[in-house]
Amino acid sequence: MAGCASTPAATPAPAAAVATAPAAPKAPAVAATPTKVAAAQGPGEATFSGRCAGCHGAGVNGAPPVSVLAMREPGSIVEALTTGKMARMGAALSDEDKANVAMFLTKKPLA
Repeated sequence: MAGCASTPAATPAPAAAVATAPAAPKAPAVAATPTKVAAAQGPGEATFSGRCAGCHGAGVNGAPPVSVLAMREPGSIVEALTTGKMARMGAALSDEDKANVAMFLTKKPLA
């Protein structure tokens, strides 16, 4: 049966019919803590514990608790300590201390 065309030649399937494996689901983006924020945690916590927690940890005189401060932007905390409502308390802090406290509370870098 040489030369007989009784068996159809194998033809490749059209591109649309080729099954492809579904793409693997993307892993959720894990927000890496920037190095600067990580470095601020120890000093920021020490400053907060020594100078701020007495009121903010206990809600003395209407001071917002840590959970409320944590939701703010770090720049707003620095501003409060520099020119805002907490300027008198922040006067004894260096700019670095203020930044460390803000990053400690919010876990975000200063913009």
